[in-house]
Amino acid sequence: MRKVFVALTAAFALVAFLSACGMGLEPAKSDATSVSLSLTVMSPLGSGGSTDAGRAIIPDGGYLYVRMLGGPTADTPSFLGPYQVTATSSTVSITDIPAGQYDGMFLLYADREVHDEEVTIEGVATTLGQIFSLPDTDFRAFVEGDDEYEVDVLLAGRASIGMVESPRVVEGVENSFPVTMIPVTPYRIPIAFEMFGNPLLLEDLLFEYDGTVYDSFKGFVGIPALQMIISSINPGYTGDVTLTFSNESETDTMTVNSLSVYDAEGVRTAAAPGPYPVTMTAGQKYALTVPVPDSVFDEIFFYLDVSGGDPAITIALDEGGTETITGSLDLANYANNFDEITLVMFCTEDPTILFSDTLEEGNSQYLVGWGRLTANATNGYHDFTGTIYSEYAGSDLYLIVVGEKYGQMVLYASTAHFTVSQMIELAPAMNPLL
Repeated sequence: MRKVFVALTAAFALVAFLSACGMGLEPAKSDATSVSLSLTVMSPLGSGGSTDAGRAIIPDGGYLYVRMLGGPTADTPSFLGPYQVTATSSTVSITDIPAGQYDGMFLLYADREVHDEEVTIEGVATTLGQIFSLPDTDFRAFVEGDDEYEVDVLLAGRASIGMVESPRVVEGVENSFPVTMIPVTPYRIPIAFEMFGNPLLLEDLLFEYDGTVYDSFKGFVGIPALQMIISSINPGYTGDVTLTFSNESETDTMTVNSLSVYDAEGVRTAAAPGPYPVTMTAGQKYALTVPVPDSVFDEIFFYLDVSGGDPAITIALDEGGTETITGSLDLANYANNFDEITLVMFCTEDPTILFSDTLEEGNSQYLVGWGRLTANATNGYHDFTGTIYSEYAGSDLYLIVVGEKYGQMVLYASTAHFTVSQMIELAPAMNPLL
C-alpha cells in the first residue's frame, strides 16, 4: 500500500476534474453540508453487458470507507462508512463530515465490509476498523510504511484506495473532489526479460503468494517495472505492449466474467468487449494492446474475474507480424552447468552488452524472439518451438539459453550469431552471462 499511497499523492497534482468517469459530481447548492461521491460500477451480469466507467474499482459493486485527516476531526480520529455502492445506487452522499479545511481525505473501496476483519501485524492482532481509526500521524505512517502487506493479502486484490490532498468542505453545499483510485493487491507479476513471450499461469502466481490452489479468481494483479525491463532489453522502444490472456488447458473451458487493464494512475486502457460472461475454449486466446507505462508510474494492473480452465497471461512487445520458429540445439557441452534448461531467446546484439552497461540509446531492437526448450530423449538435443518478429526471421541473431542451477537462474550467451535456418542441431559456443 505504501507504493500505491505515494503514487496517489504524486498523481493528485496531475488529475483534472474527473466527472462521470471517476469520482465526483458537479457541486450543487443544498441546505446541508455534504460530500457527494459517485462510483459508476458495472451492471450485473445478464443485464445487458454494460461496462464500467473506466476507473480501477471492483466493477460489480462494493463498499466505500472514508477517513478524514486533520481539520475539525483531528482530535477524534475515526472512519465513516461502510457505504454500499451498487449499479443502481452508485452515489454516496455523506453528511457526517463537518465543514472546514482538512489535510487529506482517504478513501477505501472494497468488495465487502472489511472494518471488522482481523489482520495480524508483527504478532499483534487488530481489525481494519482499528487501523482506520488510528491518530492521523500513525495512520499516515501505516499506509506509507512497510507493515501494510498483511492488509493487502486480506483485501485479496479486490480493493482500491484514493487520497484527496487538502480538501476544503464548504458549509451548506454539496461538495465533490477529483480523486484517483488505484488498486491494492498482493498479487504482482515479477517481470524478468526471459518471461516475455511465454505464458505465465495464474495458478502459479496465486500459489507462490499465498498457497491458493486455483479454482476461480476475482481481483487485481499488478505488473510492476515493465517500462524499466523494456528499456533494458529494447532501448528506444516506442511501441505498445500486448497482453494475451489465454486458456492454457487442453481440455477444459474457462469462463471470464470481467477483464480490464489499467495504468498506474487507475485509468482503464483496454478491456475485453464482452458481453459477459465470455466462454473461452481450451487453447483460446484474447489479446489486448496497452501503452508502455512511463518511468514515474512504472506499473500496470489488470482486473480479472475468471473460473475454470488454466488462465494465463503472455506479455510481448507489439512489433507487428510474428511467425513460429522451430529448431534444435546441441547443448551437451554445457549440460553440467544447468539442472534444468528451459528457454532460448534471440537477440540482434551481443548479449554481453546488456550486462556490461554499455548498451546505447538508438539500438532500436534487442530481444526479437524466444522459444521453450525441451530435452529430446531420443537424440540428446534440446528442441525449441517459439515466436520471432517476422522482420528478423532471416537475420543473424545471438542466442541466450536460460535455465536453473541449484534453484538460481543461469544464462549462457552464444559467442557468434546465426540465422534461424542454421539452428538445426546447432552446437553454439557460449559464455556465461549469469
